[in-house]
Amino acid sequence: MKVLILASQLHVGAAELLAVELAANLNKSGICTELASMYSDNMEWAPAARSQVLASGIPGVHFLGLHVSPTIPQLGRAALSLRRLLLDGKFDFIETSSPSLGILASLASTGTRVRQVVGLHQTFYRPEHKSMRPRLFARFTPARRSTRFYAV
Repeated sequence: MKVLILASQLHVGAAELLAVELAANLNKSGICTELASMYSDNMEWAPAARSQVLASGIPGVHFLGLHVSPTIPQLGRAALSLRRLLLDGKFDFIETSSPSLGILASLASTGTRVRQVVGLHQTFYRPEHKSMRPRLFARFTPARRSTRFYAV
């Protein structure tokens, strides 16, 4: 079994640090698990984060190349990059922990055998919020029968 955990960043944030810890512990348990960040490896924090993650026993760290506040075409390219990573890396599962990452992973893994595990860490969305993110999340992530959810 091979798992890819997709996080926004790898150095701060509760969900992000949990992703790193989860990947390290899965590797210690014999499950090959790698990490991917949606951001670019040119970000100020990326080299140190990569070194720290690799030092924790995680065999692979990948960056999708996005910058903060990406455009729709940039998101499309990131989804294609993630798809190539999933297929070339022969991953069985992709795990995410936010609506944005869930949407990106769902788009990238559609039509593949990769199963998606979506963590619902952000429970603060309410109907009165006007953001499109929760609506896109609700539209795209349940579309695949191989998608499973968990809540924290």
